[in-house]
Amino acid sequence: NTTMDVVNTTLTSYVGQIDWFWRVITKVSTLSIYTFMFAALIKFVPDVKVPWRCTWFGALITSALFVLGESLLSWYLATNSTASAYGAAGAVISIMTWIYYNMQILFFGAEVSQAIALDQKVMVEPEEDASWIEEPEHIAALDPPSATDSHQSP
Repeated sequence: NTTMDVVNTTLTSYVGQIDWFWRVITKVSTLSIYTFMFAALIKFVPDVKVPWRCTWFGALITSALFVLGESLLSWYLATNSTASAYGAAGAVISIMTWIYYNMQILFFGAEVSQAIALDQKVMVEPEEDASWIEEPEHIAALDPPSATDSHQSP
């Protein structure tokens, strides 16, 4: 955002007022950067192999909600005075709420990515150094029975 503001200020002095154009460019570039960031989080943080095609939509939803929350917090802090009845504690509570909101949308984006993987019947396997604590039913349903399973007695 700071880089875009500097470019906007520089070009405005030469070209004239093009503020609306830079607002759009700033929002699109911010959304793109956040999408790549959240896609990388969804892809690399879990101990499972997640294909890129399953991460993009969840990352886009997460980044859109992140930008919305960021805008709402900025609006709240700009319009409400910290000299209100709650004082500075009101700002601290709103920042804590924003952090909670961000964690919820990150989990939501990861769940969207998981739903896409299940819908596309993508087999999500643990990394080499990870294992299932308890194999989920939907994963067990995708696995074909092995030859040793049919020979076991009840």
